[in-house]
Amino acid sequence: MKKSTKIILFCVALAAFAVRVQVCRELASADPQVSNPGNYTDMWTYRSLSERIVKGEFKKEYYYQPFYYAVFLPALKLAFGFGIWPVILAQCLLSALTVWLAGATASKLWNGTAGIAAAVLAALSTTLILYNAFYLIATLQAFWIALLAFLCVKALDTRDSRAKSLVRRSFEWGGIGFVAGLTILTRGNVWFFVPGILVSTAIAESALISSEKPDAKQRFKALVPAFLFLLMVLATQIPFAWRNTMIKGSLTGPSTAAGAVLCLGDTPESPPGGREAGTGPGPMEYPETCKAWSSEGATSSAVRRILSWAVSQPMAFVELQFRKCLLFWDYREIPNNIAVESDGLLSPTLTRLGLLPTMELKTPFGPRAVIFLNLIPSTAALLILGLAGALFTLIRVAVKIVGKRAFRVSEALLLYFVAAYWLGTAAFYILARFRAPVFPLLAIFAGGFIFHSKKLFFRNRRLGEKAALAAIFAVLFSGAIVFAGYNLYRGHCESTVIRLVRPNGTVSKLDESTFLLLDNGPAAFGGWKPLKTKSGMTLKKRFVIPEAATRKATGSMELRADSQKTLFKTTLKLPLVWNSSGTTEIVVNGKSFHISAPSRPRRETREFEIPLPKDGIVEISFRGIDGELYLFLDGQRDYSRTALNGDKIDSELVASLVIKETRADN
Repeated sequence: MKKSTKIILFCVALAAFAVRVQVCRELASADPQVSNPGNYTDMWTYRSLSERIVKGEFKKEYYYQPFYYAVFLPALKLAFGFGIWPVILAQCLLSALTVWLAGATASKLWNGTAGIAAAVLAALSTTLILYNAFYLIATLQAFWIALLAFLCVKALDTRDSRAKSLVRRSFEWGGIGFVAGLTILTRGNVWFFVPGILVSTAIAESALISSEKPDAKQRFKALVPAFLFLLMVLATQIPFAWRNTMIKGSLTGPSTAAGAVLCLGDTPESPPGGREAGTGPGPMEYPETCKAWSSEGATSSAVRRILSWAVSQPMAFVELQFRKCLLFWDYREIPNNIAVESDGLLSPTLTRLGLLPTMELKTPFGPRAVIFLNLIPSTAALLILGLAGALFTLIRVAVKIVGKRAFRVSEALLLYFVAAYWLGTAAFYILARFRAPVFPLLAIFAGGFIFHSKKLFFRNRRLGEKAALAAIFAVLFSGAIVFAGYNLYRGHCESTVIRLVRPNGTVSKLDESTFLLLDNGPAAFGGWKPLKTKSGMTLKKRFVIPEAATRKATGSMELRADSQKTLFKTTLKLPLVWNSSGTTEIVVNGKSFHISAPSRPRRETREFEIPLPKDGIVEISFRGIDGELYLFLDGQRDYSRTALNGDKIDSELVASLVIKETRADN
């Protein structure tokens, strides 16, 4: 790395630190979530757990991945007290180091131009700036991933490797294993990085063998660095896994939350992500299947149930994963504990720097500043240029492999990191704070894309036009994925695909005797639209109730409605909203129910116990409505199984049928 590049990278990192501290100062004075997060948030959980650990009051197992709240935060609190500013300054420092590491890695891979571009893009990332003020894992995880990328690229540099002894290389890979282990202890999806690092280590070490026909001893030596890497990865897990194993009484990993986290995004009812962009911070959607499968009283583990569903309905499972994979690259930030559109706007610095473009929206409570089109320029730029750079690098590496030419293992490994993080996150759930740690890697590839585009254009004018067209195509393709990919699928394909992969709708086994049937999708990232009810209005909803004997396969259900000793308790669950006080009479399959509005308008789910409909048809009629009452239709589902006043509609009623099997006394 040139001296001038080192100076520029240092200056960019220093400026990044200053901007982050300033933004945190503004947020600390304006946002109560910084120093006193709500008790419904992960931020409150991390702060509370770390303080209990420091006070010696923590006696339970490590539920979440433990490093952030069991090591990082307690170390700061022991050294500097329980205030928020030691945490803020430490996270700002880590974020600035992340900026430098992204730049240094891109410089080592390509040149100073790539490094400076990568550092600037990482420094200006609104998301990476914002999270420094809060008790959230994202900043620490972004640092670990940037450090891991830098160390791997450095270790895989063949020029340096040939000058090092086997012992030195082994210790180097052991150190990388230690960092990888801490990264995993911060968030478990980095386990997906480990196979790629092992393969890269083996390839790099094999390339250093001078003999054309290596003997067993040489092959063994080539595996020593990979072995030490894996040993250190596992060694970092042992103290936490040991504690959990002693407390639980059975062999357990360093955290016990895997099943519950998987249930957020891997059940038949799961949405692909947390909350819609622009809806502000708040709780995520927890469908009934998620609650049932992750409950402590469940007879089967959540992971086993998810695998069983994936085996019984593979196309439905794959479709859900595809939706999450697309959503990962969407330009909008998916809020949860905090939201850019609310918490971010409390920082004047972010708006003055143009990192949060705003527009004024007139509301009943007066004018309000909102983010223009939910567009965060830095996020969009990182995603588009990073994806374009990754695709560009993938093509270069693939061409060399096909042509049996030497390729840079370090480039291939970072490509693997991006793919592994993408798929590893999609395997769980999509949130802005889950996606943010990959931004340093995207900044590296964005810098590489800028460098290669510039080099191809200026080095050979004859090829310059083709290079420019290739670069434009890469940007346009990436831009289409980022700006339109998820919306196109959601608006034009999802309904048709769901009808093909889930012809009977969603059928979920909540426990050994309870089944859930519904045709609508989730509320988050769904097509729910309100339907105002009127007196005399009738809705017919047909549920597909399979016949024959009940099977235990998760996600499948077959009922024996002809058995004299089997009884079925059937409950219709109907989400609705009252916009004003009032009452109405609802008739469900001839059974009358009187309901009234709650004390304040809100969405609620009313339950109506009815006889099991043998034909699956539920008829809902409204009589004498006093007030404004709304039901919901899902425009992203169309099985032609919902009729309004006798006419079929191209949406499905948002409703579910819960069937619980009981046994009659002999």
